[in-house]
Amino acid sequence: MSTLSVMETLIRPMRRVPPGHSTVIDFLSRWPNMEVMPADLAVAQEAASIRAHHGFLAPDALVIGTGIVAGVSHLVTGDERWKKRLTQIETRIGTIYLGDLATA
Repeated sequence: MSTLSVMETLIRPMRRVPPGHSTVIDFLSRWPNMEVMPADLAVAQEAASIRAHHGFLAPDALVIGTGIVAGVSHLVTGDERWKKRLTQIETRIGTIYLGDLATA
């Protein structure tokens, strides 16, 4: 998981009274097979390439770049626009759109 995604996940719990972000941090630190990846030089380089060649916004490019550098096979998203846009780089990383998994 990218540090950017962690930041976004923590915003709403931090706004609550009392704050609930410690529960989220505990969950993220204990979830099996999930690691929070730093936004290091390799991630920045990958994100810049994605942004330069495919026009993704910087935050999106950082999340995608993190996944590629981490070697994940798929990105999981609830955003249908991402599902469509990520087809541009589907040879590098797959996409799982949560809307496809939802049952009516």
